[in-house]
Amino acid sequence: MSVQETAGSSIAFAAVIHLGATVPTRLLRCVLNCEDMVALKTAKVDAVFTGGGVLPGGSPGLGSTIDEDVLGEPAMTWGD
Repeated sequence: MSVQETAGSSIAFAAVIHLGATVPTRLLRCVLNCEDMVALKTAKVDAVFTGGGVLPGGSPGLGSTIDEDVLGEPAMTWGD
């Protein structure tokens, strides 16, 4: 199985890392670093890069620190 997201972003890469970590090693072909597909970085991803792979870091959630300045104002919000 290849785990990837073809549009690319730092936030998507964080999700791809976590999904890839659930696949048994014997079935995993690759985890694609889609973060490198775009020049604009939307987040800092907490990941552990090893000799030939990547694992989720120890941060909560997807392990991303979102750069809200890059994302700009939300198009819509709900609630207070």
